[in-house]
Amino acid sequence: WWQEQECKDSENTQEICSATRFIESEKSHAFLAGFPTLIRIVTRQVLRWIPWIILPPTYESVLVLVAWWINTIAFIFAALALHELTYCIAKKYVVARELCVECAYTSALLFCFNPASVFFSAAYSESLFCMMTFSGYFFAERNNRFLAVTCWVTASYTRSNGSLVVAWLILQTIARCLQPFQTLDGILSDLLSLFYQSFFILVPIIYHDWNGYYIHCVKAQEGFQPQWCNDAHPMFGLNHYLAFLEADDFMIYVKTYSLYKNVQSRYWNVGFLNYYEWKQIPNFLLAFPVLFLGATGALTWIWQSWKLFRKNEKVSNGETGKWWHMVLQPTRWALFALRVSKAPIEEAIKTLWEREQPTVILVGPTLLAYYAVLAAACLVGATIAHVQISTRFIFSSCPAIYWFMSYICISDSKDESISIMKKLLLCRSAMVCYCAGFILAGVTMHVNWLPWT
Repeated sequence: WWQEQECKDSENTQEICSATRFIESEKSHAFLAGFPTLIRIVTRQVLRWIPWIILPPTYESVLVLVAWWINTIAFIFAALALHELTYCIAKKYVVARELCVECAYTSALLFCFNPASVFFSAAYSESLFCMMTFSGYFFAERNNRFLAVTCWVTASYTRSNGSLVVAWLILQTIARCLQPFQTLDGILSDLLSLFYQSFFILVPIIYHDWNGYYIHCVKAQEGFQPQWCNDAHPMFGLNHYLAFLEADDFMIYVKTYSLYKNVQSRYWNVGFLNYYEWKQIPNFLLAFPVLFLGATGALTWIWQSWKLFRKNEKVSNGETGKWWHMVLQPTRWALFALRVSKAPIEEAIKTLWEREQPTVILVGPTLLAYYAVLAAACLVGATIAHVQISTRFIFSSCPAIYWFMSYICISDSKDESISIMKKLLLCRSAMVCYCAGFILAGVTMHVNWLPWT
């Protein structure tokens, strides 16, 4: 039974954990080492302290068992992190405690039964990555930057999508710099903080490339080095770097090179619009629900922010009819959205939200950075990555997808003013069918080596 779980990418994870020779293969560098390293460390302790008679018979089976243990624990903590993150955000801007609890509970419940659940249990890195990413967001909302960056660095060493957090940090920093009470010293401090946080988050990916260069181009014997070693950056290998300096040929080799990007492109055909082929139509159909849901969530956030901007414009000035004012409106809205996303929420605005529709906080203007990450993930999934991985990619990276689904479910049950179109497209029954259908299909197809990634 355990061996039936070793499918596709999880099989590669197992080989990275168990076979040193596979680590020396170029293909292994398509997977970051955080999750396999953790599996290998825990497996050693399991074999050391647990009697072998109650363990699976082979080392590979023990690896899969340990991976399942780790993912189960990480999945539970990821659900708790999303619950606390949602409650923390809602508590800041919503007066009614019951609504905060309901929003947090609904988001966590949807996470527990999300359409990509099979990948959170199999030997994939989604659960660990999700736990660290959501925990980082939670600590960031609690203004604990050290723990937030620690979690994000671990997430980045687990999956390359951890780099999306940098976009979240950039938007948060710009929003703080646009506040009217911000000083020059505060702006410089925020920019410096953005630099070192982004640097540490990207270090695991840079180290991954450097380690690949060291294994294949420095450590390998002469004559067994791949051709791409000639294109790699000499900084990846200190000995080669010094040799180039001595030979005065340094400037010839300054071209940057990403082994991770090269492996993804060479062996998996990852690249901009590379996956747009007629034979991939079934995979696009498989990814359509999550891409549609994510895009609709981003557009809903834009609409809510635009409505707040228009109301603010009508109150603040009476020149809304001027042609030049209309031309500049998109730019003014963008700056307004950035400023409001980090501005203190006035009591009048909170009262307005609660009177019109309390659950609007789940798609409110303060969540700009989260919905921007969701939009970026949808764009990457639709244009660059293998489109069929969009479901697990988005559901493991973006808390906003769960907030938008919660907004649909809670609003559908409480607010009778929702339009017929939204009820038809985004009602609770459709959400249940989507989640249940993908869970059943994933459990059935993935473990039987059928195409479900």
